[in-house]
Amino acid sequence: MLLRSCFNWAIVPGGYLTATPFKIGPVTAVHLFPELARERRLEPGEEARLLPACGPHLRALVEAALETVCRIGELLSLQWRQVRWAQNEIHLPGAKTKAKKPRYMPISQRLHAILEMRRLDPDGQPHRPDAYVFGNALGERAHYATVSDAWVRACKRAEITGLHFHDLRREAASRLLEGDVPEQYVQAVLGHADLSTTSKYLATTRKGLHQVMQRYEARVQTRVNFSEKRGRQRPSSAVGRGTKAPETGVGREAAEVKA
Repeated sequence: MLLRSCFNWAIVPGGYLTATPFKIGPVTAVHLFPELARERRLEPGEEARLLPACGPHLRALVEAALETVCRIGELLSLQWRQVRWAQNEIHLPGAKTKAKKPRYMPISQRLHAILEMRRLDPDGQPHRPDAYVFGNALGERAHYATVSDAWVRACKRAEITGLHFHDLRREAASRLLEGDVPEQYVQAVLGHADLSTTSKYLATTRKGLHQVMQRYEARVQTRVNFSEKRGRQRPSSAVGRGTKAPETGVGREAAEVKA
């Protein structure tokens, strides 16, 4: 795709070429196929191994990613002016999001504890509004390369392979969905313009599938119990439709007295 874009630029804005090797006349010579969507999520036990393997700064970022569904760039650019304590939410302005649209993230109890721990500077005073939440002790912005290196080392210590930091965003959103949060709200926190994008983006785990199956079986069992209950009531309801009810002991005694 990058090559195709370069040739298209060279033909139209650049004026260096008159044709592209991706097409021979009206026929497309090079076909592009979409990449396979990533489905990687945290496997059982990986979070318990990953968090202790992280340093304090990386651990705060990992936990924040799992609580906010934010990208790593959004977390590293987060400033204290965006943390709205009164509304208990984090504001992501459009200038700092991939879709260029503002987002609002509720602050969970776990995230609230993380923010409280990072709220003060070394002098014990609250950080300035322009200081970075996940920066260094002075509130200076952390470099992505430093965080990336720390992530690789942490995954190696935790014996975790094939996990990207961005996979935590999918993990967090999928947990919301598995926790019965409506899909349109998951779409809102992800910042997707189309609900179909959210559906493709999310992934399920074996745990989530088991939970769905348990809820399904509970509904089926409820219907079975209801049907059995109605079935036991049918003989008594048939009496009213002309069926002679069996005589009880009291009924036989009354017949004998009458005779």
